[in-house]
This record gives sequence, structure tokens and C-alpha cells, in this order.
Amino acid sequence: GNVSFSCSHPQTVPVTFLSSRSYLALPHPTGGNSIAVTFQFRTWNRAGLLLKSQILHWSGALVLVLSDGKLKLSLCPPGQPVRAVIAGDGLNDGQWHSVSLSANGNHLSLKVDNDVSSAAHSLRGQIHSANTYYWG
Repeated sequence: GNVSFSCSHPQTVPVTFLSSRSYLALPHPTGGNSIAVTFQFRTWNRAGLLLKSQILHWSGALVLVLSDGKLKLSLCPPGQPVRAVIAGDGLNDGQWHSVSLSANGNHLSLKVDNDVSSAAHSLRGQIHSANTYYWG
């Protein structure tokens, strides 16, 4: 028959950071006890900052970097040792890679290219993200 309705796909627009000082600040709703971030990136650089956010109630930070071609997620609670989760390898190959970061309750997971075997970590207490994510 005649189809008069269709679902349009949202258009994806890549963002290019032209210098090491470039960044993008995006709002994130606060008040929940979970974090869910999904994005794609590609680069030839072996190292760089991908995402940073302050953690409420800890006065610490959640930092996701590319280090030697691997993703390294660090939680930096004040007065405690830095907790790191590492996932992926060879991610500086110029190809698109998908990243999924989630924290729900006291469970943290970092998934690269939909790899189920990516890193997961248990936390002491819950994570509440601040209202801004910094990308770049």
C-alpha cells in the first residue's frame, strides 16, 4: 500500500578538534545514580584526553584517555588511590571505534567496539556525575 510515514535517521556530524586545547562541553542531567555515555571516535594519535567529568559527592573526577592506543578510564576520588579500567588496543589506527561507558549503582563498565569482554569494575559507593561532560 501507500506508505505516508517514515522514520528519519538522525544525521551524525563528526567533530574535529583542531588543537590540543580544543574541547566541547556538553550538559548532562544530574540527580540520577547512573551514567551512560556512548560515542565513536577515530584518531592517529597514540594519546589524548577523550572525556572528563567531575564526580559529585566525591569531589573527584572521571577521566577517559587514549594512552598508547588503549582506552584508560580513571576514577580519581580525593585522598584515595586512582582506580583505572583499561580496554581496547590499537585504537589509534585511524578507524572508527565505538565506546560505551556506563556506571549504575556501584558497577562500572567500559566497552570498546561492542566487545563484551571489555573491562568492568566494582566501585565503593555510587557515582553521580556533574552536569557537564568535557570532550576533546
